[in-house]
Amino acid sequence: MLSQLIMTTKFTPTPLNPDGLFPSATFCVFSNRFLAVLLAMFLTRMKHGKVTTGVAGMASFAPCSLSNTVSSWAQYASLKVSEAK
Repeated sequence: MLSQLIMTTKFTPTPLNPDGLFPSATFCVFSNRFLAVLLAMFLTRMKHGKVTTGVAGMASFAPCSLSNTVSSWAQYASLKVSEAK
């Protein structure tokens, strides 16, 4: 997975990032989820002609989405910690 590669690669150290690791697991998760939402909206529009189909509300998927996002953040954060040692 590209995000795992980004989190474990040693980059050139800078004054703001002296360990050379990617500084933000949050940014990796946010950008990944943002692109996934854009792709899902595009594909839904292509298949159904509109973005929303009205079948299930956000509340139906919120617990799964939240747990997936938090677990991804924890995964990337732990990769950063393990590479820093």
